[in-house]
Amino acid sequence: MRHLIALPRRGGKTHAMIEAMKAQGSDAVLMVMNQREAQRIHHEYDLPLKQIVVAKDIEKLRGRFPRPRLYIDNAELILEQLLGEQIDTMSVTVGKVN
Repeated sequence: MRHLIALPRRGGKTHAMIEAMKAQGSDAVLMVMNQREAQRIHHEYDLPLKQIVVAKDIEKLRGRFPRPRLYIDNAELILEQLLGEQIDTMSVTVGKVN
């Protein structure tokens, strides 16, 4: 079981997610759109790079954390990038997923 928290972009949630991650501990991982965003968040929020993963590099999570708590920044854009198509509507489930 893994915890998945996906928050669509509506403005101002990155800071709240990072604060929640820091409270969660070192097994929390933030997924971002690209390497530039990863560097920005690393410098702006002092979040270790080992806790940030770029969406296209999600395979790098395997083995790094046994059961990571995954936080997704800009979830709609990341899903569009991974699926290769535009998402018109999106419902978000917060909870445990296999």
